[in-house]
Amino acid sequence: MTDETHRKTGQSDISFRQVHLDFHTSGHIRGVGSAFDPQEFAERLARAQVDSITCFARCHHGYLYYQSEKHPHLVHPFLERPNLLDEQILALRERGIRVPLYTTVQWDGWMMREHPEWCCQDPRGGWHGQAPLEPGFYATLCVNSPYRDFLFDHTRELLERFDPQGLFFDIVRDVPCVCPRCLAGMEEEGLDPWNEEERARFARLVADRFRRDMSSLVRKENPDCTLFYNASHVAPRLRSSLESFSHLEIESLPSGGWGYTHFPYVARYAQGLGKEMIGMTGRFHTYWGDFHSYKNEAALEFECFQMLAHGAGCSVGDQLVPSGELDERAYELIGEVFGKVRAVEPWVRGSRPLGRIALVTTEEWSQSEQPGEMIGAVRLLQECGFQFSVIDLASDPSHYELLIFPDRVPVTPGTTAFVESFLQGGGRVLATFDATFSAAGVVAAPQALRDGAGCDPHGRAYERNDFADYLVPRGPLGRDLPETPHVMYLRGREVIPGPEGRVELAITPSCFDRSPRRYCSHQQSPPDRSRQGLPGVISTDRSLYFCHPLFTTYFERSPRWVKLLVRNAVEELIGPDLCSHDGPSGLIVTARYHPEKACLLIHLLYYVPERRGRSLDVIEDVVPLHDLTITLRTRGKFEVTRAGILPDGEELPVQAGGEGQVRIRLPRLQGWAILACSCQGVP
Repeated sequence: MTDETHRKTGQSDISFRQVHLDFHTSGHIRGVGSAFDPQEFAERLARAQVDSITCFARCHHGYLYYQSEKHPHLVHPFLERPNLLDEQILALRERGIRVPLYTTVQWDGWMMREHPEWCCQDPRGGWHGQAPLEPGFYATLCVNSPYRDFLFDHTRELLERFDPQGLFFDIVRDVPCVCPRCLAGMEEEGLDPWNEEERARFARLVADRFRRDMSSLVRKENPDCTLFYNASHVAPRLRSSLESFSHLEIESLPSGGWGYTHFPYVARYAQGLGKEMIGMTGRFHTYWGDFHSYKNEAALEFECFQMLAHGAGCSVGDQLVPSGELDERAYELIGEVFGKVRAVEPWVRGSRPLGRIALVTTEEWSQSEQPGEMIGAVRLLQECGFQFSVIDLASDPSHYELLIFPDRVPVTPGTTAFVESFLQGGGRVLATFDATFSAAGVVAAPQALRDGAGCDPHGRAYERNDFADYLVPRGPLGRDLPETPHVMYLRGREVIPGPEGRVELAITPSCFDRSPRRYCSHQQSPPDRSRQGLPGVISTDRSLYFCHPLFTTYFERSPRWVKLLVRNAVEELIGPDLCSHDGPSGLIVTARYHPEKACLLIHLLYYVPERRGRSLDVIEDVVPLHDLTITLRTRGKFEVTRAGILPDGEELPVQAGGEGQVRIRLPRLQGWAILACSCQGVP
């Protein structure tokens, strides 16, 4: 795609093979840009199949990499190539490679040192993000201070000088600040600075206002310029300023603290926000700035191919060394993977996700960006092969058949109305633990469970690992499990059924809770099968409620019986899902539909992360799978006429089965494949 084509299409046609080129360079390093060769730079990127690269105007150290007329004192003191950024842009555009520009916002080492009064203050009077003696540039700057004026002036210069195709504003977060200006602002808004929630609300207002005002400035000067504000996460809180973004980028380096479950969790949520999205990983073995480290090729394949499986473009993070030379080995690695991405890119663009299940995120009520119950739920549902999205209460759930409320969804008028509306439309609900409780201890949400679960006579929830009880799987919920007690490591709510509720499974209590006076062996005491406990699972005609925090338990300990209980519950509520397979549980299957090509796309990924370092999962080996069968259930909505493997189109046999089933046999899966199934009708 040419540079001019990108400029005309703007945000509607994002680049799928991007590099995010960090250049955070200390002011103590000399010879910056001394070995930069613009033609060699562009040629190496072209050979690596890169179609867009984000280059640095300004870094976290606070330095500029061009000759600024407005802020000449901020140019890197040892920049030997005075117009490094200009030369990068010119060489890349001549090759048809797109060049968004990077600038930092709330991390800036120079501003932090020269204007400490512009740093966000915490309630104790310290800096947010960094202690005084800590090395780094992590003290968060307040965009409600005069620093804001500098940012707008700096951006105007970028617009005037470079006419950028895109701007990437890094580190734009809701940071509660109690500096004098923020205290005054809270007073004007009628907010109480002593209240933590109201400080957070004001921080949201400040960040939203900054994003809206900055986007207004940029769009007035350059309507085609793409815009992204990076907070290292895409969360429900971004909805209030979503119009400021042209697209979404999901920063998620699995080896850098995010882990391998973060991207699918966030992508399944972001795909419902109406913006095109890009996944971002790194070529580093660990985190940003890990010079001369190289991610295993299998890991980079998996990370990029998983982005494609969710309809996202691929961005790989790198860092340019101070001399200005690209690392040849790094771009050999990137090129190997991007060549494969390029071959299937036309099939991914324009595809949409499929799924009858929506997992309601608890992030709206959590202090964590990766709540344990959400990570556990995403892992569990992926391992079961279910097709699902992650939604919030601002989403439209009407095209889903099942809502899952995992463990910690508080009962509020908003959650109650959300569920009532969904159930009135014929939907089903699976809820666990606190997802049906109010603070008063009454099972009140989802609304339909009010008559099915009754009242909690004690209002207690035990979550210590030595307070455990047991479930005996029986009936449809016990499919593939022995009818014997299974330990539930985190004790659930104590509930009794209402007049219309049915007890599906009852708790078998332990002999006693572990205490200094009474204990047995090393952990929980064994089950006392002579006693019948309170209900463990309650059903109504359209819902199932588990009193235990199943998804938190799966996050912490991953017991297979918990996964099978959830699988059985989902299938009891809505029947078998769109597709299933006979491979291992580590096989990730993601289904999408391409309306223009009238094609069902089945993305298959089998790369197994291993905990080889103390806190680091790695993927090194690709273990092939043989004689894999994918089963599709048409439910009378569509017919599969043929199937093939992308990108070469090797045809696979399609076998019709009973009850609208179609089976496709794949002789061998070497890590990754996309099955393209031509359809009559829409899945």
